[in-house]
Amino acid sequence: MGKVYSCNIFKNFSTTMKKERWLMIVLTRLLMGILLNYLLLKAIPQGKWGTNIANWIVGFTKWDYGWYSDIALNGYKTLQHTAFFPGYPIEIAIGKFFGIPVQYSSVIISWIAFIIFGYYFYKLGEENFGKDVAEDALILLVWNPASIFLISGYSESSFMLFTILSFHYYSKYKKDKKDKNIYLTCLFAGISSLFRLTGVVTFMAILIDYLWGNIREIRNVKFLLKTVLVCLIGEFGIISYMIFLKMRFNNPIAFITAERYWERKIIIPLESVLVSLYKLVKTPSLFDGNTYVTFVLNDVVAIFAGLVTVLIVVEISRKKCILTKELVLYMLISFCIAVSTSAGGESPESVARYIMTIFPLYIFVARKFSICFIKNILLPVSICFAIIRQSLFNLGYWFT
Repeated sequence: MGKVYSCNIFKNFSTTMKKERWLMIVLTRLLMGILLNYLLLKAIPQGKWGTNIANWIVGFTKWDYGWYSDIALNGYKTLQHTAFFPGYPIEIAIGKFFGIPVQYSSVIISWIAFIIFGYYFYKLGEENFGKDVAEDALILLVWNPASIFLISGYSESSFMLFTILSFHYYSKYKKDKKDKNIYLTCLFAGISSLFRLTGVVTFMAILIDYLWGNIREIRNVKFLLKTVLVCLIGEFGIISYMIFLKMRFNNPIAFITAERYWERKIIIPLESVLVSLYKLVKTPSLFDGNTYVTFVLNDVVAIFAGLVTVLIVVEISRKKCILTKELVLYMLISFCIAVSTSAGGESPESVARYIMTIFPLYIFVARKFSICFIKNILLPVSICFAIIRQSLFNLGYWFT
């Protein structure tokens, strides 16, 4: 009887995997990431780089995780902490409240958010562009070169989850015009701005399209009052954080001021990428192996995303763009922000991680590029980069 029951479980699981392709894609990336992390930690001497097989989760809690966990445990102690938005620390603190150790809750939260995000991303792609595009776009996203940050103690998965939920409900609003959906759209956009400053871009893109679609109602007092409410809900996250910073540090934009600790500054778009690429080719001896690989991967991702962005702009000029207005706006603004800052002088640090969150990019590539190019060139290269990047990250090398 037990054997029959076990067989039914595996049969049902197999049927679910075939039916729910998105789940198979997401779980494959997650389980492969966990396996790679475990094998890497098992292969190196115990204690080196602070590793410990008994606490294998350590491979997923590096670098920025330390800031998030410190905020979750002790709050915003210094101005430097304010560069890290409160959404993710709040989630970690909730896990701690239920008795889950901070190190584990931070990663579990990312895994759960990653899985739910995968569902809504696939659903958005399927409803608007078909199953094949949705599947290819999801595969490209979960295996992008910076995908280690989607399954680690970072805020990326949670931020992307609330962002995709916002666009999901806005897509529903555009079809049925129900107020419930526009309010849910703004609610999730507001929550996304609790995780990263670029969460503001989510609401900006949607608001522009919303106003454009209701241009005839612009003089209607009822519509204007509704728009004010929509704006308050859509930006409540960043507004709440700024009020807190004013009370705590007497500086509502402390998160911008704090960037000086990382020497981050505004630059000409792609300047740091092109300058670092030139130096990597001209004087490679200036870089150690870790920095060289980090810069190369960031530069390659930024240049490819830049080319895709240029292609989108060309299609817009020809009025042939396949993406909806709000997705195009979100992508263009987010990309410009991602490649217009530099840390530590001319470093392209974190560029690939920032670009990773621009999910419309994957939909466009999956729809526009040939399946042959995606399956035989783009995806294999992306997977190789993802494995290299995760390996270095898990082993404690500087990688951001």
